[in-house]
Amino acid sequence: MNEDIRASVGEKITLMNKVRKNAVRILLSCLGFVLLALYLISEYIEEASLEGFIGIFTDITILFRIGMFLFVPVFIILGYYYQKQRILTEQTETGRKRLETYLESMVDGVGVAGANGTIIQANKALARMHGYKSSKQLIRKPFFLLVPKRAIPGIRKRFMEAIQKRENVIENLEVIQRRKDSKEFPAVINITNLWDEKGEFVGNIAVIRDITERKRMEERLLKAERLAAIGEMAAMVGHDMRNPLTGISTAAYYLKMKLGSKLNKKAGRILEIIDESIEYSNKIISDLLDYSREIRLEPTETTPKAIMKEALSMVEVPKSIDMLDATQNEPKIKVDVEKMKRVFVNIIKNAVDAMPKGGKLTLKSRKTNSDLEIAFIDTGIGMSKEIMEKLWTPFFTTKTRGMGLGLPICARIVEAHGGKISVESLIDKGTTFIVTIPIKPRIEESE
Repeated sequence: MNEDIRASVGEKITLMNKVRKNAVRILLSCLGFVLLALYLISEYIEEASLEGFIGIFTDITILFRIGMFLFVPVFIILGYYYQKQRILTEQTETGRKRLETYLESMVDGVGVAGANGTIIQANKALARMHGYKSSKQLIRKPFFLLVPKRAIPGIRKRFMEAIQKRENVIENLEVIQRRKDSKEFPAVINITNLWDEKGEFVGNIAVIRDITERKRMEERLLKAERLAAIGEMAAMVGHDMRNPLTGISTAAYYLKMKLGSKLNKKAGRILEIIDESIEYSNKIISDLLDYSREIRLEPTETTPKAIMKEALSMVEVPKSIDMLDATQNEPKIKVDVEKMKRVFVNIIKNAVDAMPKGGKLTLKSRKTNSDLEIAFIDTGIGMSKEIMEKLWTPFFTTKTRGMGLGLPICARIVEAHGGKISVESLIDKGTTFIVTIPIKPRIEESE
C-alpha cells in the first residue's frame, strides 16, 4: 500500500510539472505567432497608399492569404496543445482521485508534504488522530504543527540526515505528536522521501500510527511481570515468616501460663501487645499469600441480606456513624460466601475509616437484568481522581498501617465470580462502591 501511495504521489507531482511546462509553451508559441502576424501586416500597410475617399476599393486578397497562412497553423498548434493539456489534466485528476482513495482507506494517518514541509494532502485518519474535524484544516499547514516544539529539533535533524544521505525511507521512528488541544500522544512514523526525474527532493509521505494503547499494554505487561515476581517473593517470605511468628506466639502463651497471677499490669499489657502484633503480622502474611495464589471458589446459595448481616457482625461500627442496611433477601445468588463476606467487610471498614467525625453508611442491593448490584454509600471525606486511579494497584495505600492489598484482593475475588467493582467519589461529599456480580454464576466450583 505504501509503495502504491508513493508511486501515485510521484506521478501526480510529475504530471503537475508537465502541465505547468506545457502551459508556458502554449503562451510563448501564441505570443510569437501574434507578433509575427502583426509585423507582416504592418509592413503591408506601410507599402499601401491612400488614394482618396471616392469609390476606391482595396484588394485584400493578399491580406486574407497572409492571415490564413499565419493563423491557421496557430489554431492547429493551439488545438494540439489543448488536447495534450486535456489528457495531462485528466491523468492528473485520475492520479489525484486514486491517491485520495488510497489515503482514505488507511487506518493510519497519512500526510503528504511538499519540499518546504507544507502539508498538501492528508487523510481523515490523520485529522481525527490530531483532533481536527476535517483533513482540509491541515492543508497548507506546516507538518511540524503536529509535533511538540521540544521534539522538533530531533525530528528535523533525522529528516535532514535522510535527505543528505538520499535515504528513500525512514522506518519506525518513535515520536511524540501534538493534538489541536495541545495534548500529546506517542506515535510511530514511517517517512518515504520523493525525488523528481532530476533527482531533486520534491516532498515526502508520512504514515503515522498512534501507539498509545500499545504503550499502555506494554506498561501493564511490565507491571504484571513485576507484580508476579513480587507475589512469588511474598509467598516465600510469608511461609518463612510464619515459623518465627509461631515461636513468638508460643513463647508469649507460655509466659502467660507460667506466670499467671504473678504478672503485673505492665507485663500483662506487653504480652497483649505481642499477641496483637502477631495477629496483625499474620494478617499481612495472609494478604500476601492470598494475593500471590490462585483464587479457588466454593459457591453456595445465599442472599444479599444474609451475607451483609454476617459481614456487619464482623465490623465494629462507631456510634457516631448511622448505619442503614437496605439490602434485600432477593434474589438468591450462588457465591463463595466466605470470600464475598471478606469483600464486604473490607469495603465497610474502609467506609468507616473515611468518616472519622461520623456520618452515614447506606447499604443497598438491587437486581439489574441478569446481575445483582450491591452499593456501599458513605458520607465521608471522599477521594481525589488521582487516588481513585491507583485504588486497585497492589501495595498502594493512603493509610499509616497496611500493605495496600485489601481492595486488589477484593477485586480479584469479585472478578473470579464474573463480576466487577466500580467506585465514584467526591472530595468532602463521600464515596460509593458498587459490587456487581451475576445472579446465575459464571464460575467453576473448585474440585
